[in-house]
Amino acid sequence: MVKIVLAGGARNVGREVLEALLAEGKHEIKVFSRKEVPDLSSEGVTVNVVDYSDKAALVNALEGVDTVLSFIITFNDPNNQSQINLIDACIEAGVRRFAPSEWATRSHCGMPAYEGKDQVYDYLREINKEKKVLEFTLFQCGLFLNYFSYPYPSAKFMQIFPMPIDVENCRAIIHKDTKAQITLTSVQDLARIVTKAVDYESAWPEVSGVRANQMPVLDFIKLCEKIRGKKFIVESVEKSDLEKGILTSSWFPVIVHSSVSEDLRDAFSQSYFSAFILALERGGWNASNEWNELLPKFCFTYAEEFLSNVWKHGP
Repeated sequence: MVKIVLAGGARNVGREVLEALLAEGKHEIKVFSRKEVPDLSSEGVTVNVVDYSDKAALVNALEGVDTVLSFIITFNDPNNQSQINLIDACIEAGVRRFAPSEWATRSHCGMPAYEGKDQVYDYLREINKEKKVLEFTLFQCGLFLNYFSYPYPSAKFMQIFPMPIDVENCRAIIHKDTKAQITLTSVQDLARIVTKAVDYESAWPEVSGVRANQMPVLDFIKLCEKIRGKKFIVESVEKSDLEKGILTSSWFPVIVHSSVSEDLRDAFSQSYFSAFILALERGGWNASNEWNELLPKFCFTYAEEFLSNVWKHGP
């Protein structure tokens, strides 16, 4: 048994991982949060209300901790200061392992919303350049399958929003002449992988790719058509428009998420999904497979099985 901290683990993807770790019952788990989390406290989970600008307090709160998993939202963390302070505190407190807030694309995918992830990765590599002072890994799983159940929840805590491949309305927006590959992994599978990773005795790989499903984007659209029993209306967008942050399609998905204020949703969504589609073409949403190789007997959820279970009764 070791002590594990989930920074920002009170909601969304972090909460899914937290619940999986609690279900295993092997370790002492704490959550770092900027505010009280009554529902967790009532379940007996230790919640430390932290100020990420107070490094001395962070060091004290990390005493005796073996592993820290970060779910701090990077684009809401100016200059990545919260994560950098957390990393520095981990080193001072003697924490052995750290996983920064990744949980999505490959590194350097070109999405402005994810630049903070790359900067934190660069910082981790820099501090370990002379000698290893903190073991770390980047959990990267591609796109969560759960988004394609929208608007129907397919996870207990993860927030979902519509995607450019809109299974509900049988339509899609793609890069013109796309040849992109995509990795699709359920958040439940990712959470189960993390429970096994914290028990893994050898050194973590620097990149922790998790790849449940990998296929061309066009094949995924065909799979969705098969599940829904109808052809999708597919609109393509020119690269030049995407590079300007413009979606010329007749519609675009709107992100409703706690990290995006209501008045900014439309502008943020158009910018985000333009970059998202470009990142697809760069291979940014096509994760590597380190944990597939390290855990060859792990049973992943397949995309067809997942979608069939969600959509078998129609919209």
